[in-house]
Amino acid sequence: PLGQHSLRNELLMLPGILLTRAAFAEARAILVKPTQGPPLLTQDADSGFWWIWALDLYVKMTGDWTFIRSVSACLRGFLDGIFADRHSSLKLLPNLLLQQRRVAGLVIDNPGRRPLNESLLPDGNGCFLVTNALWHHSLWALEQWKAGESETSSFQKYLAPLRQNIQTHFWSKALDQSLDWIDPVSLQPLDTALRPYA
Repeated sequence: PLGQHSLRNELLMLPGILLTRAAFAEARAILVKPTQGPPLLTQDADSGFWWIWALDLYVKMTGDWTFIRSVSACLRGFLDGIFADRHSSLKLLPNLLLQQRRVAGLVIDNPGRRPLNESLLPDGNGCFLVTNALWHHSLWALEQWKAGESETSSFQKYLAPLRQNIQTHFWSKALDQSLDWIDPVSLQPLDTALRPYA
């Protein structure tokens, strides 16, 4: 049901298929792939975030901090690349929200293959709730992982303002519901449909 085989789909399925069966060697074989293949900054919008999500679940179940340290350079390169505006399909806005953008040769990630009304945004740009929630989790996870380590740089200062902006801009008080995607300029909802995520 997830469509064609991809690293992103492997990462989405890894906790349920491998970690629950304690198949940790097989999980590591997938989790190391982002350090060996094309840079995460040139892949789809959210594969890097799903990688960090899967790594977080892996280390919680195994306590394998040696593995986390072995991929730390790739982790930092991915997150630093977002801050330096080097990601092909993500742009960091001044309010710390991430905007997904269509770039020549790339198709904007469309979570859940949801039917978006792209005529509202002809260039395909938009801020998606799920991408920003994964972005927040990634920064939070790295903060947790550096506890007890000699890491000096910190993402801590970004967490509270990012969380506040997600709550402010992706929650509609009038509708009493969260919003899937918003305009990156006006920060207003592009539509109010509720869609499953997959």
